[in-house]
Amino acid sequence: MFKLSGFFLRKINIILISLLLIVLYVLVLFWSALGFLTSTNFLVVQSFSLSLFTIIMITGLVYNYKFKEHISLKIIVINIVFFFLLIAFLCFVSTIFWDNTYDGQTYHLEGIHELANGWNPFKTLLEPLPYWIFSNHYSKAFEIFGSSILQFTGEMETTKVSNLMLFFVAWVISFSYFKTIFLNKPIKSFIYATLIVLNPIITTQLFTLLFDCQLALLFIILVFSFLFYLQNKTWALIFLSSSLVILISVKFTGLVYACIFSFFACIYLLVFQNKNKKLFKKFILISFFTFLISITFISLNPYITNLTGGKHIFYPLMGENAVNIMQGTNRPISFENKNRFQKFIIAYTSISSNVHGNKIAPEPQFKYPYVVHLKEWTVFKSPSVLYGGLGPLFFSSIILAFFILLYLFLNSIYFKKQFVFLLTFILFSIFIVPECWLARYVPQLWYLPIIILIFYDLQIKKTRLFNLTSKILCYLLMLNGAIILMIAILSNYIITQQQKNEYIWLKNAPTSIKMISNGFKSTEYRLNKYKINYQMINDSDTTYYASSMIFKPISSSSVLILPKNTPAYTPSRFFKYLESYVKNGK
Repeated sequence: MFKLSGFFLRKINIILISLLLIVLYVLVLFWSALGFLTSTNFLVVQSFSLSLFTIIMITGLVYNYKFKEHISLKIIVINIVFFFLLIAFLCFVSTIFWDNTYDGQTYHLEGIHELANGWNPFKTLLEPLPYWIFSNHYSKAFEIFGSSILQFTGEMETTKVSNLMLFFVAWVISFSYFKTIFLNKPIKSFIYATLIVLNPIITTQLFTLLFDCQLALLFIILVFSFLFYLQNKTWALIFLSSSLVILISVKFTGLVYACIFSFFACIYLLVFQNKNKKLFKKFILISFFTFLISITFISLNPYITNLTGGKHIFYPLMGENAVNIMQGTNRPISFENKNRFQKFIIAYTSISSNVHGNKIAPEPQFKYPYVVHLKEWTVFKSPSVLYGGLGPLFFSSIILAFFILLYLFLNSIYFKKQFVFLLTFILFSIFIVPECWLARYVPQLWYLPIIILIFYDLQIKKTRLFNLTSKILCYLLMLNGAIILMIAILSNYIITQQQKNEYIWLKNAPTSIKMISNGFKSTEYRLNKYKINYQMINDSDTTYYASSMIFKPISSSSVLILPKNTPAYTPSRFFKYLESYVKNGK
């Protein structure tokens, strides 16, 4: 059995599997957009199945016309089977961890639900749902893919599987590239690839219905696919165009990042690859058509529908009647009169902390580098930490990285121009964002010290002092990322088990439950999942409150009204200890 498993694993091409994963994401967006545009409901409802079928057909055609003489059909079949098994496995993992975020359970899930139930965002707008303005006018790639997989599996928690898909792709493509520059050093390649995806924005959102992590992952895929493109790898163009499509379609910031990346990529090709005009022309052509198709077709809503509706292309964040989301719990009062650089320095030199149920954002507290408070780690059960959002050790890591950076600049080093260019690209993409102090808006900040570390490692001339410094930096980043990953997984698992216990208890309620959702669509899905009888009522209807038991599920603002004689729910003693900072998803 082990020999058979080893045989199959040796035949698997992880680059091909990664390529199929990212193409699957794009194909779902394509079939859904075609269905929306032509008002063909079948294409929308069956977009996931059609995408899987399309992948099989394309793979078969490519094999027949290009690889038939070089690769056996058995190997192609093995890779396709592994691809399907991987999708099934990732969906299964998604169901183990329930989403417990506010945004995920409200307007993200609301959008997914409406799309899965016949809403055509190209033709109509939603109202008067609680979060209709965001569902109508925000980018929708994540929600469209989520609704597609929901209609395929019938399981709400699988709607976040695209996070895991891109995580796999990002690790594989970075590991594959590192193997080309660190020859015969697979462990080093493994460490750097793992270090890159241990980005706290990625790890804390991986099992949620939030997708800032997708920006971070797509950033990785874009950069490494471009580096492979410079090596004349034909398949790199598919990675490039696919990741650009998703980036443009997943979030407004994604369109900005896609423009910045394409601009810097063109400059790089002109400056460092000026002898190879073919690379430049091909990249320009691919980028142009990718942007055109993404904006005018895949993401016709929101970009075109916003413009044709007389609104700013980035409405509701910009333009007339724009919604200011950076207030209240999202930004401290002291930041109102500070510029982006001041806010950036304050936020990343502060104790890692969050709102913790306050109605307004607490003020940041300065911390000394290399001093870590226990409470700083606990806040990373949240996928959106307000200050110090890249971890308690990140400030310390930046200081060490700065000294290595000085050493690199003050000495003759290999690839110095490329190094400066890459740093400029990262820094520009960070500080072009007005609210760059908030880590989930600029997850690429995590990559700065890692880039410095890698470029130092590529040098032939090194000193004992900076060898030690680089090792400490690597250990700090790895420790920071690994602890946050463990906290994110453990806290999510604990909350998920508590949620499951609550719904098992609710299933034994004497009679039908009355529910006030308060915008939490997740409560309705979970009641249905456990086949619990319930009746939706308006929050203005207080008739049922008298002589009733009021119950609020964890990580939810929904209100459940049960008969007075319902046996009280008692959480575990361990969970009672944690409840103070996990209640209501804060």
